[in-house]
Amino acid sequence: MNPDIEKLIKLQRVETELKRVEAELHEAPKKRGVLETDLAAERGRLEAGKEALATSQKARRQHEGALQDLETKRSRYKGQLMEVKTNKEYTAMLHEIETVEREIRSREDEVLSEMEKAEAFAVEIKREEEAFKGAEERHRIGAKSLDEQSKALEQDAGRLRSERAAVAATLDEDLLALFERVAKLRGAGVA
Repeated sequence: MNPDIEKLIKLQRVETELKRVEAELHEAPKKRGVLETDLAAERGRLEAGKEALATSQKARRQHEGALQDLETKRSRYKGQLMEVKTNKEYTAMLHEIETVEREIRSREDEVLSEMEKAEAFAVEIKREEEAFKGAEERHRIGAKSLDEQSKALEQDAGRLRSERAAVAATLDEDLLALFERVAKLRGAGVA
């Protein structure tokens, strides 16, 4: 076999391997982006759970404040009940007290409902925190792995570039120019 052909075949192998390594290096930022997106999604779920819990607690406090206002109103009505002079006023006052007591029961039910929601949200947050910790660990391990792979690929690329330069230096300039022209047009200089 012609020694130039052997050199060209070796050059083609080195260039093919170099292209593969450079393509993998080019994919590293995309892989890192996927890791970041996954972590951000987990963080978003955790934050959404915390926000839902805060909203539920705020609603419960509002219901409790309204409940205190209604209880104050009921106490005032009961105090006024002893001051009424006619039977009609007495009946009207009892009706008002009954209406306020219905509202109080309704508000108490809403407070209990918000407390149940808050408990459910707290359980969900606990589960999301565990999932987030796992996602953080996976992210850390994945990022470390990507860094190590990138470093190894950079070393391979450097080695392959110097190997390519060494093989190219042994070839005739015209033959090398022809090889590069064919490689540029067809993707490979030797078939």
